[in-house]
Amino acid sequence: MKAPGRLSVGELLLEGDLTARRLLLDPDALDAAAMVRTWPEVVQAGHEFLAILPRRGGGPGVHALNVARSQDRTGERLQLMATSMHQHFSNRSWPGDGPHDDQLLAIAGNLIRAHDMVASHRRPAPLLTPAVLADAAVARERVLHTLYVASHAITVAVQAQLRATPRPGKSTPRVVSALRGAQQRLSTFEAVAGKEVYRTFPSDPALEHREPPAEDRLSAALAGWDIATHRALARDPSMANMAELTRVQTHTLAMTRTILDAAASLGVLDAPAYDARLQPHLTAAESAWGTLHATVRDLTSHTHRTVTPGLRAAGSEVAHALSEIVMTGTTLADPATIATRVHLPATTATLLGALEAPHQISLLLPDAALHPTTTVSARAAQQLLTPLEAGRKPPGIERPDAAWVDPRALVADRPVPPPPPVRELIRAQLHHVSTTSHAMSSAATPLTAPAQARPLQARKARPSAARQTRPRVSSAAATARTGAQR
Repeated sequence: MKAPGRLSVGELLLEGDLTARRLLLDPDALDAAAMVRTWPEVVQAGHEFLAILPRRGGGPGVHALNVARSQDRTGERLQLMATSMHQHFSNRSWPGDGPHDDQLLAIAGNLIRAHDMVASHRRPAPLLTPAVLADAAVARERVLHTLYVASHAITVAVQAQLRATPRPGKSTPRVVSALRGAQQRLSTFEAVAGKEVYRTFPSDPALEHREPPAEDRLSAALAGWDIATHRALARDPSMANMAELTRVQTHTLAMTRTILDAAASLGVLDAPAYDARLQPHLTAAESAWGTLHATVRDLTSHTHRTVTPGLRAAGSEVAHALSEIVMTGTTLADPATIATRVHLPATTATLLGALEAPHQISLLLPDAALHPTTTVSARAAQQLLTPLEAGRKPPGIERPDAAWVDPRALVADRPVPPPPPVRELIRAQLHHVSTTSHAMSSAATPLTAPAQARPLQARKARPSAARQTRPRVSSAAATARTGAQR
């Protein structure tokens, strides 16, 4: 179930699940207050989606807003717990008014879109087949897993803020009490969701409905990603966009390597030439982009992680266009399975042609990352400075007590310009990304498929062996022979 130019229901749910997992990759950057403000909206969206799914023993679920009870008891219980939590904290000083969490809002948006797509394609009960019911059960498990992982991430954020809050005094008892209350409610929510998740997750990947990949989806996704990256770097060269760009680029190179490995193992690519020329440079470029992403991500504070919507959407499309080719559930598909999903020679040619894009993007990164207006998290910069400056005196500093980061900005974790050592590190990593991407692009240019893997038209166009061994005739002799024939 997928409309042109949009993610399918399964891909929307998978994107939400992956977003929830990414919350736990950097727990120190989580904002507990923003996440608690956004949490009821996420659970409400998940409850409405669960309520409309078809189930065995009846037709599609009833929309949660039309009736007091739905057919999914677990989803209803979780929704009531989130609503009670929202009502409890609406009269408290914490979390109070403020911004919402961008990643949780993205999860809620995906759930709402998935709900609308299921509602528009809902079938009467007699037309529901066992395959449809099994696919709906897989979707239910993924949504519950998303809520379970996200609730754990919020619990981690609340516990971190509780440890960072001073001991109860005259000015902090209400905040500490609210944090402890949130921790208890989230722990109960996590236990209820986890009980259902552990019973059913992960499901058999064969039960999930998979549509064959569209022929032009990958090429269109790569072209859209190239345009979105140039727009983001030109209009909003923020560290948040840099973190998203480097993350998606690392993922793209990893999936590209998997497909090209499959093509080489099946003879679509010249395996010895691929192993000797392209694969080492592809692996090096993937590693360089991943290292740069880790640095940029750590330097971006949680209050400045808003990504341009167009860049986020283009990155999701590229990730899903590649994942539907190389992934089977949570594992990589074998080369034979990959070959059954796409026309491997055409897909290989598309990916080889797209390996020039990372180098072109890397040429634009220094202007964005080292722009005079670029700022980073003060605490993250200080944490990065500690190993950089260990054992050596910073150049140009006369006073031994001078600091790269203003202590006042460090306490408040304000955005600050990158200190010189951090700028040097970023510049060195950008240079490494550009060098490895250029080497990868150069290695991919002469790599072609062997004769037996080329299309029939290409093989017919090649000169025969007899014509290849025929001695070359000079232009003068050719002219004389043509005149004699006339």
